[in-house]
Amino acid sequence: MRAIIHFSAFDQTGDEDYIVKEVAIVSPDANTMQNWVFQAPFDPSELPLTIQLDNDYLATHVFGIDWSDGDVSYSELQRILVKYTKCIDTLYTHGERRQRYLQQLLGRTVVNLEDVQCPKAIQLLFPASHCAHYQHQFPTFRCALYEAQCYAKYLQYHDLAQYISHDPPCVYNPSPITPSSSVRTVHDDDDDECTST
Repeated sequence: MRAIIHFSAFDQTGDEDYIVKEVAIVSPDANTMQNWVFQAPFDPSELPLTIQLDNDYLATHVFGIDWSDGDVSYSELQRILVKYTKCIDTLYTHGERRQRYLQQLLGRTVVNLEDVQCPKAIQLLFPASHCAHYQHQFPTFRCALYEAQCYAKYLQYHDLAQYISHDPPCVYNPSPITPSSSVRTVHDDDDDECTST
């Protein structure tokens, strides 16, 4: 069985040291999905000012989720992700940074969807639903659950694409019949030869 694991995160140091905020796991095979929004592990004032400003921008203009939002303790992040992915044979995510982060966090291989030519979720037009966070009812904000569903549908499309012929269909175009040297043409005056004995 396969699953997509996708997350939205704030920055902590500017060097792939994420503060994961929203996580979604969607299986295209079992047609299941889970979604969590994690509490902040510490007060944002502990971060450098430039990173605070970057995170404020992400919260206000990209994710629609504030640093203070969340209903799951951050200390549960690794345990939850390990628990809900342990029965998954192949785990996918989108992007090299997410791939490296998840492989380190989970201690297992995670496949980058970019390796199967999957574009970013914003370029995929599959129908999908948003999570229950009130800000994610507006299409201006990125929802991890919505994006994970789009990636799962891409995998299903990718599976079906192998059965679709990309060659043009064979069309029968008969050639017009034209006289040639190998075909004898019958003329009216030939009748005399046929009837004479």
